[in-house]
Amino acid sequence: MSLMHSGIYDAFRAAGVPEDQARGVAETVAREEVRLARLEGSVSFLPWLARLEARGAVLLWLCGLNFLLLLLVASAAWLLRVNS
Repeated sequence: MSLMHSGIYDAFRAAGVPEDQARGVAETVAREEVRLARLEGSVSFLPWLARLEARGAVLLWLCGLNFLLLLLVASAAWLLRVNS
């Protein structure tokens, strides 16, 4: 027994499409919906995205710390040069 999307079948039948063609299109749409649902279930982006976001936060903190240390060293070098 094959699955059939009844809304699509009814719409094609109302438009005057022969029954076998309307049934074929409705079954194809139903198969593709099942395939898409299976594909969506197998792909989980949330854990991957959470890890990426956490890495991004750590990278942002490290860049900020690097910039702060650069300012500290540059200002210390400037102060030593001015005072000498």
